[in-house]
Amino acid sequence: MFAIGLFKIDKRMLNGKIENKRIVAIDLLRALAVILMVEGHAVHVFLNTQATESGSAFYSLWVWLRGFTAPLFMFISGLIFTYLLIDNKFNIKGGRLKKGLRRGGFLIALGYLLRFPTLNPFRVSNISGEQIRTFFAVDALHIIGFGLIAISIVSIFLNKILRTENPGIYFVLIGLTVFALGNFIGESETLKNLPRFIRAYFDYSEGSIFILFPWLGYMFLGASLAILIKKFRTNENVLRISAYVSFLIFFGALIYRSFYGENYWSILIERSSFVVSLYFLTGRITKNLRRVPKPLLILGKNTLLIYIVHLVILYGSPLSLGFYQIVPQSLTTLQTAFAVLLMETIMFYIAMLKEKNTLNSLLKFKKAYAEIE
Repeated sequence: MFAIGLFKIDKRMLNGKIENKRIVAIDLLRALAVILMVEGHAVHVFLNTQATESGSAFYSLWVWLRGFTAPLFMFISGLIFTYLLIDNKFNIKGGRLKKGLRRGGFLIALGYLLRFPTLNPFRVSNISGEQIRTFFAVDALHIIGFGLIAISIVSIFLNKILRTENPGIYFVLIGLTVFALGNFIGESETLKNLPRFIRAYFDYSEGSIFILFPWLGYMFLGASLAILIKKFRTNENVLRISAYVSFLIFFGALIYRSFYGENYWSILIERSSFVVSLYFLTGRITKNLRRVPKPLLILGKNTLLIYIVHLVILYGSPLSLGFYQIVPQSLTTLQTAFAVLLMETIMFYIAMLKEKNTLNSLLKFKKAYAEIE
């Protein structure tokens, strides 16, 4: 089988062996996304401005590759959630639906908590306008959380109201609509009259790193692919053709870039086809695996923990300063490479602690010690 091998290895890694309960290829993709995320943020924080403004071919290549990280994260989030949400006949699994809705709300709340500008929520009089703007700014957690809720609502509507037997096309159309709206919605005059915390979901000028349009489209792209896999899980030809089409589109987008440069739609097509192609490629690689690298699975299983910890270390939090406040963009290329390697090692070690429950044990010990005092 070409791609459905990804879901045939529905297994978990333990001591170098594979056992049930995890979708290994998805964990491997998430591990890759985590590695790229930590590397990208570390370079952004540490690399000196002279290197970033040099316009060198190497740095330009790095910027281009970094552009695939966020689409990959959001694509995977939509894919795995939708795959687990529905059965083969597109019936919704109630427990998974409730979990997804709770998870979506939790991620949104967590996104705001990480940006909260003061330790005391009851004393906000000294908060500056820039701090408020930063607090309302939308990041990846907000988008993924909102995406989980949106996919849940759409799935309920398609499953319970329309009772459609071909939901995949609806998810594709929604994703394309989100992409299309992203081309101009940020320029809408109507948005300027909305409250700031709402406007931040639609307008980069509010300090948001990601906004709903077009980034939510990648989650619906992942959801549509999950439905395709469910529907044609036994049809090798359909999945093989889908893989070849995604590869051709990606290489076509690269050829277009080489002749005409990039624009809004070429970037979306390039990134969308890349993440889909990477999914099929990973499925192919994992098709006949009986053992996989344990470190990668551990990273893939602990993406949220790594996301939070590395942001706090690099960019700070209400409780602490980060390296971005201490030594912003001041290291040489070699020093930055060492800093990236160190950050990746720390993140892996933290994931290992979590995997062994050592971190949980330490937290429980500290809590007990505080109660004794």
